Amino acid sequence: MKTRSILALLLILAPATLGAQGTPKKPRPVPTVPTGPPMPNPGAGQGATPCDLIAAQPSITLTLEPAGLVFPGDQVTLRWQVRHRVFQPNQTWTAHVNLQSSAPTNPALPRNPVGNTGSHVFSAGAAGSRQTITLSTLCGTESVRQHVETAPVLRSITPSRGTPGTVVFLNGEAFGDRQGESRVLLASGGSDRTMTIRRWSAGVVEAIVPEQAATGDATIRLSKARRLDSARRDFQVGRRIVIDTAMARLAADDAGLSAIQVVVTDGANASHVTLGGGLPALSFTVEGFQRDVPDAANILEVVLVPAPGLPIPKKVRFRAHDIRSNSVDVSVAGGQLVLAVGFEEQGAEVVGEARTCFWAVAACVDPAWRDEHCPDIQASQARVTFRLTPGVSGGSLTFPSATDDFQADFQIRGVAGWLAPLLGDWSGQAKRRIRDAVHETLDTAAVRNALAGAVMDRLRGLGVERIVSVTPNGNQITVEYE
Repeated sequence: MKTRSILALLLILAPATLGAQGTPKKPRPVPTVPTGPPMPNPGAGQGATPCDLIAAQPSITLTLEPAGLVFPGDQVTLRWQVRHRVFQPNQTWTAHVNLQSSAPTNPALPRNPVGNTGSHVFSAGAAGSRQTITLSTLCGTESVRQHVETAPVLRSITPSRGTPGTVVFLNGEAFGDRQGESRVLLASGGSDRTMTIRRWSAGVVEAIVPEQAATGDATIRLSKARRLDSARRDFQVGRRIVIDTAMARLAADDAGLSAIQVVVTDGANASHVTLGGGLPALSFTVEGFQRDVPDAANILEVVLVPAPGLPIPKKVRFRAHDIRSNSVDVSVAGGQLVLAVGFEEQGAEVVGEARTCFWAVAACVDPAWRDEHCPDIQASQARVTFRLTPGVSGGSLTFPSATDDFQADFQIRGVAGWLAPLLGDWSGQAKRRIRDAVHETLDTAAVRNALAGAVMDRLRGLGVERIVSVTPNGNQITVEYE
C-alpha cells in the first residue's frame, strides 16, 4: 500500500522534472514601449492630455541671422533647437520637427528636418516681401518674421537751397524707423559729405548742411543702411556770413548808435523824449494825466494836514522828469538785433503834483499844482529794449518789424508803507504812459531803416553784394548772399 502511493506520486512529478532537465521552458513576453510619442500619465488632472500641462511644453529656440535689416538677395541663416521635456523616468518626446514658411519664394525650406537641432541657409526674397517661418512640434510652436527692405523714396527737400548750418527737411517714405547705418549725403564740388542728422523717422528726416560743403550746385540723397539709395534731389549751397553780437556792435559804432541818448524833460503840461546819437532826430510826448483822489485816499488828510478843516489834496497828476539814458548795449539774441538802453538812477524821475481843496467845498479854491502835497515816484532799473526782426528787400538787409518794451521799478517815495498801496495805480498809470510813448516813437520805419543801413554798410565792407536770405538762429543771424 505504501509502495503504491509512492509510485503514484513519482508519476505525477515526472513531467515537471523532465521539463526542467530536457526541453527549456518558454519565457513570458516583456511589455514594449509603443513607437511614436508616449502618452504619459496626466496625473491629477482628470482628462488632461500631455500638451495641457505647462511642464509638457517643449523649449524651442528659433532665430534668423541677420536679425536686423534684410535686403534682396541677402543670405539668411535659419537656426533651430528643440529641447523636449521629461514626463516620466526614461520617457521623452520624440515628435518630429516641422518647418513651414508663409512665403512661396523659399520652396527649399526643409519641412521635416532630421533631428531637433539644425540650420538652413536661403536667399532673401524680393524687395518688400514678407514671410513668417514657423517651427512646430508636439505641444509647441515658435515663429520668426522677416521683412525684405525696399529702397527709400525721397520726394522733396525743403528748402531747396541753403548755407552750411541750414536745416534741411527730407520728405518721403521707407526711410526706416531708426537711423542705424543709414545716412544722408550731400554731393558738391565733386565729393560726398555726410550731413548731421537732427531727427529721423520713416517719412521725415532733418539734416544739416555740412560746414565743408562747396558752394554752388549740389545734390542730396538718402542711403538706407548704406545699401539702398534714394534718387538724388537738386540742392543749392550758397555763401553765408553770420551777423553776431560782435558784428552788430561794430555796425552800431560805425553809425554812432553806441552814443544814442534818450532824454525825458519837463514840459508845461507834458514830458518830451528825444533820441539822439546816430538815429534821426526824433521826439515823443508823454502826456500828463490827472485824476480825482479816491475816497480811500482821504487818509492823506491825516498824514499831510496838521489840523482838520484845512485844504487837502483832491486832484493829483504825475509828469516824467529828467530821465536820462546812461548805457547802450547792442547784441544779437533770439535771431533778432537787440538795442537796449538803460537809464540813470537818481532823484525822482516821475514828479507828482496835487491841487488842494477844502473838504466841504465842491470846487478847488487853489488853482495851483503843488509838489509838496503829492509823493514823487522813483523809476529805478529803467530800461528800453528794442528788438528788430531781420528780413530782405531788394537784396539788402531790412528790419520789417520790431517790438519794444519799457521796464522800470516804480517806487513811491515820501509816504508811509501802509499808504503806498493806495497810490499804486497812479504809478502804474505813469509807467504805462511812458511805455506807450516809447513804442510810438521807436517802432517807426525811420528807426528801423537807420539800424538796417548801418549793419548793411558793414556787410558790404566784407564783400556782401546782394543778400538772398536771412535766417534767425539763436545768437546769430545767418545771411546767405551772392
